[in-house]
Amino acid sequence: MYEKPEKHPKVGKAELEYIQQDIIADSKIVGYVPETTEKVSFIKCFKYNQTWAFAFGKFMTDGVWWFFLFWTPAYLSSVYGMESTDAALPLFVLYMITLLSIVGGWLPTYFVEKKE
Repeated sequence: MYEKPEKHPKVGKAELEYIQQDIIADSKIVGYVPETTEKVSFIKCFKYNQTWAFAFGKFMTDGVWWFFLFWTPAYLSSVYGMESTDAALPLFVLYMITLLSIVGGWLPTYFVEKKE
């Protein structure tokens, strides 16, 4: 289903050049530092603005998300009288959404880094 463009059998030479044109353009910029595979320590990450932007976004949205996940069963029970044994399908869907939210962070990385 997914292959990197360099390895995909249906990607032609012209299409591959079009996909990689930004990489070539970036390498001509003064002060360009090519991507490395060097590991960065957890503490060192806090020196980057991107880390703080991500942390701020998580701080602003996770409260709402986890409130929804934890209080939806109580809401369904109090307003609609649905107990966990009565409402198997809605609660199953809720728990599947919870599971997919956890797995969802890992899944794209799996497909992008997939190697043969």
